[in-house]
Amino acid sequence: MPYLANRLKIPVIVGEIMLAIGVGFIFVFIERTTGLVFLTFESGSAVFFLSEIGLIFLLFLAGLEIGFSMISERGAKPIAWGILAFVATFTIAFGLVLLIGLEAPFFMALVVSTTSLGVVLPVVRGMGIIRSQYGQDIIMGAIIADFGTMLMIPIVVAAQMGSSLLLPLIILPLIALFFIAMYYIGGYLIWRWPSVMAKFFAHDDPDETGVRMSFLLIMIFVVLSAVLQTEIILGAFLAGAAISFLFRDSGNLEDKLFGFGFGFLIPLFFVRVGVEFANSVSDPGGLAALWIVPVLIAVTMVAKVLPSLYLAPTYGTRRAAAYGTLLSGGLSLAIVAAEIGRREGILEPAISAAIIFFAVAMAVLSPIIFRSILTEKVLPEEEEEQVFELVTITGKPLEGGIDIDRNGVPDDWVEVMD
Repeated sequence: MPYLANRLKIPVIVGEIMLAIGVGFIFVFIERTTGLVFLTFESGSAVFFLSEIGLIFLLFLAGLEIGFSMISERGAKPIAWGILAFVATFTIAFGLVLLIGLEAPFFMALVVSTTSLGVVLPVVRGMGIIRSQYGQDIIMGAIIADFGTMLMIPIVVAAQMGSSLLLPLIILPLIALFFIAMYYIGGYLIWRWPSVMAKFFAHDDPDETGVRMSFLLIMIFVVLSAVLQTEIILGAFLAGAAISFLFRDSGNLEDKLFGFGFGFLIPLFFVRVGVEFANSVSDPGGLAALWIVPVLIAVTMVAKVLPSLYLAPTYGTRRAAAYGTLLSGGLSLAIVAAEIGRREGILEPAISAAIIFFAVAMAVLSPIIFRSILTEKVLPEEEEEQVFELVTITGKPLEGGIDIDRNGVPDDWVEVMD
């Protein structure tokens, strides 16, 4: 599927879900014609358990992707503007959803407000703008939307179910205090035992201490979430964010965790999503809610593009609109929200299936629209003019021209880009 997805120029997650939907429809047909059940994700089964671990690991890696180094380097102003844009997006989405009269308006507004770094990062990298200020602002907006969505899920679920908001609101300041404590404790540990801490991120550690530590941290945070009666995916997300916050340069460990997660566990969750989607729409009345897909797409574009226009004085209206369009692709978190809504009884199965369809559609449409609006590469000023220096093998400046052999390869120099 990664090979096919790259050839089709769609996110791999979208390809996995589409494959699972096809498999799901085939198995539904076989089950209804022969009575044989080949694949089921019933609670308690081994495949359901692995897919739940995949969901937890997905949110853990989402937290791990948060670049706290970039946030601290950019300063308070971009963060404040990003938070205001996210709040404005949620407010506009809630107003439009309430006006249209959709079911569970708080929850629908949260679905619309989601953004997926897994959709945003490949597009920004592919267009060569990741190192520009514009690209960094896009990533910053995606990070804030990711973090804000995860923090709001317990509050919105409690509000939608009529539960007390006291516990979710108490947890938020505790999270801030915990991260501050982690920062100072982690700094002390790194200073006190640098060789021991460095082993967590060594690429040649035969015991894979860093991977084991990560799983232990996931378990601790998930158990704490269950004890505090909040969403376990919030605990998994915070576990990843804690590692990213504490260890700003954990490249080797990230590579191992991403390889294990996206190579095995996480695809099982998206396969489950696709199979359950096929089962939902195959039931009587399963297609009744698909009419909300174009409605959600329209609401998302309005709610994301309007707040992004605050960037118009800096980048122009076109690039500001492109910014909001790209942040509309909230694939993984929108699907997670749909799963939570269905599990908690907030959303009907048909509505949950429609949200999954909407998430897949936006993951495909938003990068296409972004590229069509932003037809030129936006490079930072320092990269607009590349500087080349010709030197000899020994590193001395080359003088007196270049002697090229018959194959067009210089005899005694190398090209170094400054």
